[in-house]
Amino acid sequence: MIRLRACPSVSSYGSVGFCTTLCDNKRVMNIQSSTRGARVEPWASVEEVTAHLGIVRDTAYRWIETKGMPAHRIGRLWKFKLSEVDAWVRSRSADEKDVGK
Repeated sequence: MIRLRACPSVSSYGSVGFCTTLCDNKRVMNIQSSTRGARVEPWASVEEVTAHLGIVRDTAYRWIETKGMPAHRIGRLWKFKLSEVDAWVRSRSADEKDVGK
């Protein structure tokens, strides 16, 4: 059984609803299976990542190509793990601070 928590800030994009705040509590699913309550992070779409980072879609695609933002191509779609994207953003900001010294 999969249990998802309701998010008061869910909006609708086309026919797909997603959380625009992408809070960790709401993005991580609790799966009741053989893993006994292990938390599994779901894949995020480009729309979810752009909302999470506050950027436009073209910037996300540019960062994938030129700056190595962690993304996984599944068929013709790009999918992301928000924890990987957050770690990448933190490491990039640290790198940019060192460049000026």
